[in-house]
Amino acid sequence: MGEIPLPAMTTPDSLISPPLPWLEALPDPTVLVDPADGGRVRSANVRAVLYFGRDLPALRAGTLEQLIPELAAQEPGAAPQALRLAGAGPWAWVDVRRFPVGDLLAVQLSDATAQHVAETSGRVLSDLTAALSRALSREEAAEVVLRQGRAALAAASASVFWFDPVAEELVPAGTCGDNPAGPGPHCSDAASTLVAEALQSGQPLFLGATEVRARLRQDSGVPLSAVAVPLMFGARALGVVHFGFVQDREFGGAERQFVQAVAGQLAQAVERVRLAAAERTAREQATCLLHVGERLLTQQDPVALLGALARLAVEGQADWCAVYTERGGALLPQVFAHRDPQQQQLAAEYLAAFPQWVDGPGPLALAYRENRVVRVPVITPEMVQALDLPGEQLALLQAMQVRSSLAVPLVVGGQRVGVLSLVRVGGAEPYQEPDEAFAQEFARRASLALSHARLTAEREAALAEAQLERARLTASQARYQALIEATAQYVWTNSPDGEMFGEQPGWAQLTGQTQPEYQGYGWADRLHPEDRGPAVDAWRDAVRTRTLYQIEQRVRVADGSYRSFLVRAVPLLAQDHSLREWVGLHSDITELKRAEQTLQAWGRELERQVEAQTRELRAANEELGAFVYTVSHDLRAPVRHVGSFAGLLRRKIGDHPGLLKYVDQIEGAATRMEVLTDALLGLARTGAAQLAKTPVDLSVLVDAVCADLAPDLHGRQVTWRVADLPAVQADAGLLRQVMANLLGNAVKYSRGRGHTVIEVRAQETPQEVVVAVQDNGVGFDPQYTGKLFGVFQRLHHHNEFEGTGVGLANVRRIVEKHGGRVWAEGRPGEGATFFFSLPRG
Repeated sequence: MGEIPLPAMTTPDSLISPPLPWLEALPDPTVLVDPADGGRVRSANVRAVLYFGRDLPALRAGTLEQLIPELAAQEPGAAPQALRLAGAGPWAWVDVRRFPVGDLLAVQLSDATAQHVAETSGRVLSDLTAALSRALSREEAAEVVLRQGRAALAAASASVFWFDPVAEELVPAGTCGDNPAGPGPHCSDAASTLVAEALQSGQPLFLGATEVRARLRQDSGVPLSAVAVPLMFGARALGVVHFGFVQDREFGGAERQFVQAVAGQLAQAVERVRLAAAERTAREQATCLLHVGERLLTQQDPVALLGALARLAVEGQADWCAVYTERGGALLPQVFAHRDPQQQQLAAEYLAAFPQWVDGPGPLALAYRENRVVRVPVITPEMVQALDLPGEQLALLQAMQVRSSLAVPLVVGGQRVGVLSLVRVGGAEPYQEPDEAFAQEFARRASLALSHARLTAEREAALAEAQLERARLTASQARYQALIEATAQYVWTNSPDGEMFGEQPGWAQLTGQTQPEYQGYGWADRLHPEDRGPAVDAWRDAVRTRTLYQIEQRVRVADGSYRSFLVRAVPLLAQDHSLREWVGLHSDITELKRAEQTLQAWGRELERQVEAQTRELRAANEELGAFVYTVSHDLRAPVRHVGSFAGLLRRKIGDHPGLLKYVDQIEGAATRMEVLTDALLGLARTGAAQLAKTPVDLSVLVDAVCADLAPDLHGRQVTWRVADLPAVQADAGLLRQVMANLLGNAVKYSRGRGHTVIEVRAQETPQEVVVAVQDNGVGFDPQYTGKLFGVFQRLHHHNEFEGTGVGLANVRRIVEKHGGRVWAEGRPGEGATFFFSLPRG
């Protein structure tokens, strides 16, 4: 703090009267007081005038107790001692010396702030260090500095701020006292404040009142001094500690060292707390991973295993954990666990209502697509609001208070199977970079657990299958033995070089040869002369290549006759892959060959009969078509005559309502008969027509038919919904009849609807193209579906809807002529859909 500077000008005589040279010669502020007059001030030197900020008359008007209340308690002649003054002058601590001057008492003040700080800083730092060593959190460490640091510096206020490197802002940790010079509760954007300046520069600030006013660009009317020291650990800024003073202060070297030592101790304590928290987290993570390993050995069901892992994660590493698997392009939650039971249902509703898509923008999709860890350190309310989500989704997400997240892909056997999601909410610590390593290891072990569970399930399934296969093999061997005994099959063995050796009871029973006769290649003597050479050559090739031997041959059996056999032989290998022996089987197929010959003869006869019947059927169809054509053609003239005679009869009758009614019925029947005749004639022509297949664009064809139907739609509201239709190979004219019939029916049977909707769509498969025509008309009863495509079959009376009952029959004939099929679906009052298919190519 130092001496009080004296003014350069000469002190006016009015300040001191009468002048006392010895008083002015004293280097410290000194006043003379009269103990007999209640301690009233009688005189003072210039330094005292400047210290107390009052002229001599003002000083003489008061008492020592009024000037310095703290001195009133001292006894006259007491030894000099340091006092802490509340506001008598610029010094926080003073040494007081009293000595008598005649009947008066001289009170001399000297600056003891620096000395006091120097004397007490060691003790305060020792106490503060001890207190900080006991702090278990950053908040407790900040509280120690706020209380003890402020008291040691006699500051009006103290504040601590933490620096959030993720959000890149200062967050208030705590404050005590009242200092209008403080930076306020939010200072992340106030670059002109002392705290932000100290953080940005990395250097401590010790500012008197003039400097504070200059930086804050304001004048509170009260002398304000401030200290702002960054909390540095190495090159990393952890925050800022700030002290405010309601008086103009100069900060000596001892005070500066003390404040910087306090800041250093706080930074070390915070780093120790961080390291302790990191160590605790590492222990928790190691314990979690250990438990994951235990689950590897105890849990075999994959879904139950994932559920157990999710619960382990929320015991210390997340507020909620979910495992997603990919299905149909979506990432769907397979298992889910939440630390808070009340939030469990809320989060479950969100996950079920709003699935994550693999090609979407979120962290889950990104982790799955790019096969890497995706960490979102801090999710602020502003970030959530900026997502522009639907109202319900936004409200649920805000209610869950998501703070930070990690998404890690799950890989089993080199293949991605899903994503592990870890989420922290509320005020939890955000996920940091070291957490990624834990998440990856957790996901790796989860993947191993899944793989283990899958392998265990596959092993059990394989064991069950093996047991089943063993049972089947046992049964098969029993059946095989029974079959051999019940049928004419003979087993034999040969040496690795293809020679028959040892006793061969099967071959001996079949051929009647003795062992010396069939030894070596003697067995070949019993083959038919025409089969012997090819059989021996094929056998030698099989022996040379160690491959399957299979051939048909005729063998002279024990009774001297020849029978046909299917011969199969396989090489049996030892464990060292050397050839051990050949095992062969002669299966008697004599009766089968005879049956085969008989079947071939029957097949030839059947083909002859089918060809004859086909010719007869084709001739009958041609005769039937000619008959239908002739009948329909010859009926047209009589029908026209009936109509003409009915017209003549109408003119003869004149105005006779009773008779005209019958004439109307005759004319109506004649008209319907003419329509039916024309329809029959068209049906006959369709059956007789030859297909001329060409590429037909269904979209162009449908547009043309819709244009033809347009005149019939006058006054109706009809919406056509025609999808993109492919091109097909078909007879263009006949296919146009199909579409005209189906679209015409859709228009006709939807009449009476306020708004008619007709839809045309197609579906392609490797084998065929399926076309559908759907309307919202009257529909039909499904039990009568089989009658729809028959000739003259109608499900509605002709008074309701006109028609001949031939159109759909014609549709079926044309489609089947193309090799396709027709069918329909519908319900009364709900419309109908008619389908037809055409082969591809």
